Amino acid sequence: MFSPNESSVIILAAGNSGRMGFPKAFLSWDGKFTFLEKSIQTYRRFGCKETVVVLNPQVLDFYRTNNYTFLSGINVVINSHPEWERYYSIKTGLSALENMKACYIQDVDNPFTKKAILTNLLQNLPVTGYSFPDYDEQGGHPLLISERIIRHIVHTKDNERNLREVLIQFDMKAVITNDPSVLYNINTPEDYDRLIEGMPHDETVE
Repeated sequence: MFSPNESSVIILAAGNSGRMGFPKAFLSWDGKFTFLEKSIQTYRRFGCKETVVVLNPQVLDFYRTNNYTFLSGINVVINSHPEWERYYSIKTGLSALENMKACYIQDVDNPFTKKAILTNLLQNLPVTGYSFPDYDEQGGHPLLISERIIRHIVHTKDNERNLREVLIQFDMKAVITNDPSVLYNINTPEDYDRLIEGMPHDETVE
């Protein structure tokens, strides 16, 4: 069984946010902190040894132009080919890891991740496979992958694969949860209004 300080996380924030019309990494979580800040702090409080944030050049420019500073001390890597989409962002982020024992894959548009979910995924991680939260027989976020999968992705020459095609080769563990937020994705202003505004924020950024 792994401990939190043996795990890492890559936070994927390199999408173009076309349907949102605004970089999702910088949407407000609670009026004070952004989605990206919320995710960074969630994993920091959990005890992850290493955090890697994957941005595209436009998102990095937005960060700098608006004088944000919260990525200081964070390992930031750039996906210079966002047209290659999510798999390449994952590969780029994993390639920057130093600690490869276990890694969470966190999408920036799902800032609802809680410590209990992370703990259960880590406790149930197959040594050579992956674990994921399961709500009502539907797979959710985040995903936790083992060292074997990390190394497989990093060393593959293909940059445009579907992650599911890779994972089907490995052992999996569905971790049952009663938290529906593991299924949430925020892609449009309507999603944001429905899922964020007015909802209780039980995990605040400290």
